[in-house]
Amino acid sequence: MDNTELKRRYDYLVDLTRKLLAAQKAYFKSNKDHQLLMKSKAIERELDEFVNPKPVSQAQLDFLAR
Repeated sequence: MDNTELKRRYDYLVDLTRKLLAAQKAYFKSNKDHQLLMKSKAIERELDEFVNPKPVSQAQLDFLAR
């Protein structure tokens, strides 16, 4: 991985973290609005998937190879 790729990933990570924090602040200010909670959880899942990617199984590789 070169420096530009690392910079791009770092910027993406910072952007996701800011979105997550903003969504959580909005949720707590909104008197526990369910829609804002779902938005926050979706961003949290995306952030978790980016930080801890799931390994690709052999079955997935076989399916994609078809």
